Amino acid sequence: MRKIIDSVFRNIVVWFSLILVSFLAAVSFLFTSVFEWDESNQYLPEVIHYKSDIFIITLAVCVFIIFLLYRTKYLERISLISMKIFLFISVLVLSLGWIFLTRPVPVADDMMVSNAAVQFLNNDYSMLQKGGYVYQYVHQLGIIWLLEQIYRLFGAGNYLVYQMLNVLALCVVYGCLLKLSKKFFKTETAERITVVMLFMFCVPIFYTTFVYGNLIGLALSLLGFVFLLEYFENRKLRYAVAFVVCAVLAVLVKSNYQVAMIAMAAVLFVDCMKSKKGWNLLCLAADHNYGFACYLLAEAYRLGEFKSMKIKRDINRCAYYLQKGIKALNDDCMLLYGQLLFVGTEISQDISKGIHYIHMAAQNGNPKAQIIMSGLFFEGKLVEKDDIKAFYWTKKAGVRGGRPALRQLAYFYEEGIGVAKDPDKANKVWEIYDQLTPEESSE
Repeated sequence: MRKIIDSVFRNIVVWFSLILVSFLAAVSFLFTSVFEWDESNQYLPEVIHYKSDIFIITLAVCVFIIFLLYRTKYLERISLISMKIFLFISVLVLSLGWIFLTRPVPVADDMMVSNAAVQFLNNDYSMLQKGGYVYQYVHQLGIIWLLEQIYRLFGAGNYLVYQMLNVLALCVVYGCLLKLSKKFFKTETAERITVVMLFMFCVPIFYTTFVYGNLIGLALSLLGFVFLLEYFENRKLRYAVAFVVCAVLAVLVKSNYQVAMIAMAAVLFVDCMKSKKGWNLLCLAADHNYGFACYLLAEAYRLGEFKSMKIKRDINRCAYYLQKGIKALNDDCMLLYGQLLFVGTEISQDISKGIHYIHMAAQNGNPKAQIIMSGLFFEGKLVEKDDIKAFYWTKKAGVRGGRPALRQLAYFYEEGIGVAKDPDKANKVWEIYDQLTPEESSE
């Protein structure tokens, strides 16, 4: 009797969960995202508004459903391969259905890059001229080039082909997420939960209609991440090369992905430098007067971070590479060498010489050096006080100097230090200051 009750209870939970999942999928698809319908022209532009409250509720219920499915062990009854096949078939059906049923019209940037691709195809490069769209937003050249090739093969303005590529990219995104879930959690249960969550998350499907680099760039970024992890696990060069290719293509298609790619490239670079071959390559670059390589070697010898390669802290070697980097006109080397001379705790102190190199770095556009020079001229203790020069270097640093530079610049405008009082300019600077995130600030 107990077994019968238990079986009935499980079936009720399972069927209730399935019905609720289907309902939530429909709610997510129909109500969490609102499109602007143009009543006069009867078309659906690519503009989406999200209802965050409904989305949060949907997510919470989805988590609860996954919990129920897990507790009833229903997820373990279906083969994982069957779940994945069902997921990808669903993605294909929903994506293609959305594209062919709505046939939205590109607007805003989508429209501009599409028009630019058509013009380039017809040898019209007016958008590259001063004041043109591409002139102002040169980072769009990658997606424009891709669209141009599609239009060359399938006809000008045929963005349906690009939307098909978006569908393929979405499948790659889901495939990469499943791969990453397997790598990170290393359990089949985690993969099953990932499949269920991806099935219920319908938002990316809406982006398949966008004639833009969002989905393709995301697919390339995630694919690059997968290749990077494969490289760390297997140490095969082809995975590193594949990552670099994906990284370059992702940034070309959608420049925003450079943030993720730079972070991953930095991890790969540091890993390479910890190997003998990587270190030798860095030394070779420094020997050929590559300034940034000189800076990296100088920092390595200053900090002694490569103990695995028996690279110990050596301030003399650090100074050698800094001087070599200065000859190569590397502003990071100028600044670091100037700071070491200025402080005098690691090498013999020489304040005037230190200021000289910091000034060189400032002249070469280093924002940190520019802030230091501004402070020196403002205080007037180690150099002759000069408010005009203090203002000059603060203004030079500008946004690149982060919040400290902007705060100082606003103060100069408010008090009329080195420049005529200008409250309006001060307020504009404060507005930029408030917009900067902690990550964008040098504080």
